[in-house]
Parts: sequence; structure tokens; C-alpha cells
Amino acid sequence: MGNRKRMFGLLFKSAQHTLLTLAKDDRYIGAVPGIVSILHTNGQDLNFHPHVHNIVSGGGISKDGK
Repeated sequence: MGNRKRMFGLLFKSAQHTLLTLAKDDRYIGAVPGIVSILHTNGQDLNFHPHVHNIVSGGGISKDGK
């Protein structure tokens, strides 16, 4: 893999974009949630397998600021 720092940044940004897009939809929580993201670079058998784990709050700040 060429530029790990750049690729990991894109991985975080794409995960954040997806989570925020879904969370802002009124069919889900209709708000901006709190998100904590953790990078893992290895799979279960210690092979190179970059992926992100996310912890997302069950609520958030809605469009009206509440």
C-alpha cells in the first residue's frame, strides 16, 4: 500500500461521512451524534487488514439545537 497516512485518513472520513449522513436522516435519529472512531490495522490472525471501529451515541444535537 502506497501512502498509509493518506489512506487511513480517507478511511476515517468515509466512515464519518456515512455515519453522519444516516444519523441526520429523520428515519434514524435526526441529529448529529457523538462519534468515537478507532483504527485497527490488523485482522484476527494479525494480517494487514485496516478497518475502523466506531462508537456512536444513541442521540445527538438536532436541527433546532436541542
